[in-house]
Amino acid sequence: MKRYILLLIAVLLLLTGCGSAEPVQDPHPDWDEAWFRVSPDVGVETPTGFAFNESNDVMSPDGLYYATWTAGEGRDITNAQGREAVVYDAQIYVLVKVCGDKADAEADVSEWMAREKSSYE
Repeated sequence: MKRYILLLIAVLLLLTGCGSAEPVQDPHPDWDEAWFRVSPDVGVETPTGFAFNESNDVMSPDGLYYATWTAGEGRDITNAQGREAVVYDAQIYVLVKVCGDKADAEADVSEWMAREKSSYE
C-alpha cells in the first residue's frame, strides 16, 4: 500500500510541471501581416516587383539574421572559382545584427563598410 501511495505522490509531483504555460505574447502585435519578420524586432515589407527568396536565422545565436528578395528569373552559373550559384536580375539582402549598444553598432558598421569597400568597386 505504501508503494502505491509513494507512486501516486511521485506522479502528482511530475504532473505539476505539465500544466499549460501562458501563451507567448507577440512583442509587436500591431505589425502588418504582410511584413516578413527578419528578426524578432525587424519586419520588412516585400519591395514592389520582388519576390521573397530566402531567410536564415541559423546565425541567430550570434545576433545575425538575413532575408533576401529577388526579381527576374534565376539563372544557374559557375563562377571563376568553380562554385555554382543562381543569379537574378536583381537581389536585395536585408542583414540584421543585434548589438549591445550604439558604440557596438557603430563599430560593426565601420568594419562592414571597410570590408565591403575592399570587395566592390
